[in-house]
Order: sequence, then C-alpha cells, then structure tokens
Amino acid sequence: MVAVQPCVGSTGDDTPIHLTSGTGHIPSWTYINRTLVALIGGPGSGSNSTWWTHFTRDFAMWLAFNSSAFAKPIEAGNLVLLVNAQGTSFPLDWVNENLPGSFLKFGQSGHEYQSNYERFRVATQAPFVYSLQKGMPVRSRAELSSETCWTMGPFENASCSVPWNVYAMTMWVASAHLDFWNIQPNADPEILSAFRPLWRFLNRYAGLRWAWQSTGAWIGFRDGLDAMDTERFPEDRFGAIDINQHSADGYPELQCGADTKINENRAMRICFSHQAQGCRIDVSNALCPGPMSQRRAPGMNDVAFGNWRDDYGNFMRQIDTGTSRGWWRLGSTSSLFGRFARGFADPTNRTAVLPLQLDHGLWGGLPLSSTTVLSLTVRLVFLDAGKGSFSVGYDGQVGPTTLTTVSKTGTGKWRELCKVITDARFGGAGPSGADIWLANDDDQDDIFDSLEVAVGTPADVAIAGCDWNSM
Repeated sequence: MVAVQPCVGSTGDDTPIHLTSGTGHIPSWTYINRTLVALIGGPGSGSNSTWWTHFTRDFAMWLAFNSSAFAKPIEAGNLVLLVNAQGTSFPLDWVNENLPGSFLKFGQSGHEYQSNYERFRVATQAPFVYSLQKGMPVRSRAELSSETCWTMGPFENASCSVPWNVYAMTMWVASAHLDFWNIQPNADPEILSAFRPLWRFLNRYAGLRWAWQSTGAWIGFRDGLDAMDTERFPEDRFGAIDINQHSADGYPELQCGADTKINENRAMRICFSHQAQGCRIDVSNALCPGPMSQRRAPGMNDVAFGNWRDDYGNFMRQIDTGTSRGWWRLGSTSSLFGRFARGFADPTNRTAVLPLQLDHGLWGGLPLSSTTVLSLTVRLVFLDAGKGSFSVGYDGQVGPTTLTTVSKTGTGKWRELCKVITDARFGGAGPSGADIWLANDDDQDDIFDSLEVAVGTPADVAIAGCDWNSM
C-alpha cells in the first residue's frame, strides 16, 4: 500500500453519493435519493452551505495528522494521503498549502479522451505533476469505469470500438502523465487480459516526468481539432464561438442551451473541412456540454472545445506539424490502431519528410557518443494501404542513415515494423534538424499511427508482434 484515500464518496469523489448511476444501466442496488444531499447541503443540492467542504477537509486532515489514524506512516514517508483534486473540497492550491506531498485524483483524465476543456485541466495540473513536495514526486490516479460508449455500449456504433478506444485512451493517459490508471472490472472484463502488450507499453512510461528517467520515447500521431482555436479556425470562416469569458476558474466556458446552435455549427464546419480524412461527429448534442455529459454520449466526436490539440507522446515531437495532416477512423475497428493517424501534408511530394526530434535528456544525454553501447528498437505502426513506399531515417554516427525502406503490399491493415539501431547519434543532423524521420519515396500517400524508439529487443517493445517483420 502506497497511499490512502479518504472515503468521502464513491471512488473518492467529492460527493457523499452519486445521485444517478451515470452508466445507463439499472444498478442492482438503490441510490440514496436527493433528500440526504439537500439536508447536508452537499454538492448538486444548490445549497450555499459549506458543511460538506469542511467535513471532507477535516476528515482528510485527521487522517494525515492524527496519530490514531495514519500520521505516523505518513510522517515516516511510508504512506501518503490521496485526495480528489477535481472537486470543490480539495483545490490544488489548498492541497499544496495544507496537505503538501499528497497524491492526487485527476478523475476525468482516466475516464475519457477528446473531451472539452482537457487542455485546461492538464495545464492546471502540470505544476503539481512536475513538482517535488517533501522531496517526493506528486503522483496521480484515476479510474476507468463503465460510462463511455466503448465500455457500456452501444457497440453497434463503429466509433465505439473497444480496441480503438482502449488504445487511444492509453495514449492519452501516458501523455497526461497519469501515474496509476485503475481499470474497474465493470469497464470491460476482457480489457486487462486482451491488451497485455498495451499495458507493457503504458508501464514503460507511466510515472515518468523527465527524459533522463526514461528508456524510450514515442509519438502517437494525431491532429486534435479544437474548436476553441480561433487562430487555426478563424471565426469568419468557420463560424463564431459563443463563450463565457467570466467563468469562475478563468478559463472560457461554452454557452450552451437549446436555443443556440452557434458552437455546434462551428464544430460541424471544422469537421466538414477534414471530412476527406475521416473526421466525423456522431453525437452533435454532445459537442457543447461538459465532459461528464460527453463521457456518456452514444458515439464519438472528432472535434471538441479546449481538447488536446497535438500528437500524443512522451519525449518525442514533430519539428513541424505543417509537414503532415491528420486522419481519423482508418482501417478495421477490430484493430487497436486507426482512431487517429497522420500522413504527409502533400502525398504527391516525392521529397516530403516528417521530421521528429527526441528529448535531449534521453539515454544519458543526446547526442550519443561513438563509444555509447546502446541497442535501441524503432517500432513504427503504419497503414499498409496502396503499393507505394516510404523510408525511415535516423541520425547515426556516420550521419543521416536510412534504417529501412518499406514497400507496401496493399492489404489495408495496420502493420507494426520493428528495427534495431546500434549506432545512433541523434544529434539533429537529419532534415530540418531531425533525429529520426519518415520520408516519402513516391507520389502516393503514407499514413502512420505511431513511432517509438526504446531500449530493448523488438519482442520487448512490440504491441502487435512486429508483424511486418515476418511479411
């Protein structure tokens, strides 16, 4: 046991009870009605009472500082308190002042990806996630429960594919630096056993903050269409955005209501401009509400407001996102891969390059010297569509080097290619200062899901068995 969470609500939530099941299923037990919540002035009751906030804070303080509770193991550093930082009782500044060193529950980050305001949540959490308190890193947790369309259905909707969404959700959890992701049995009893290679991938990066701690780096190619981005999507072209500039936390909130379609129409126009690459909106009435409502929508949307705009990843980034374009919903829904992807911005450009940069803190510091003994596996997932070809290059000890050239066979399936590098330099000598890059070899499109460079053998890092190697 590493942490104790005050049991002040279901899964530590900042509410004494959940007033509805939130899952769409009729539970086998009955939820306490709203009468109790109203009597104590609890969350959701509309009361101005601070009773619940004082109770939860006092209980947490008692657990942390009372010798008859957990004060001794906490003081000795053998245990920490864990509190829910997304409610009203434990705002981050209050926790920092009164319960420094506590682990934090960032519940929304573990339930869904591609939700409204997730950029703001991550930005708010980052100073704590990257801090040391009492000489120890601040850790966070969240759980996945049966509340999304891909954990509770409707599974007949293609976008609710379990493999697609479990994979995308794992990419998000790693990118958001969530340390402990608790997958509840009701989410899907098959998840834990069916996706073991994916959990090995997540365990390689969970808990890491800095490149010097990591044995690898990865990027999950993705274009996050954020309808709040008025620079990329000007209002005079894509429609106005209706927001409240005076929200309590300082972040613009959407104005939503039955009488306005302003925000919904803007999102639809943005998606329509990317329709040729697969962008879809399944549930238009889930575009404007908050993430709790989006979590329970019966389908997925490829546009949101205030969502993560970039690729997923750790310690690897695109040098210039203008060299690529996003794709959505590609290939079979029974595959892990395909929810998001990127291809060359101009597939007809035979000299097009997608340049990638590694964090300089990796593997003792980049560039690597010629005396460094390091065996790395490059793992690339690409769509085997068409009969064109592309190359993978890297900055080696002798300069820019072609690792491999791929000639596709047109199966339409996602394939995983794994190659070993033993002479890497990674000093930015590639195109546009790249450490590693993908190069177009013809005038046909090439589409990529992800790329990873990590210490170990292909068998160590594979998610799909490096199946291209056996082709």
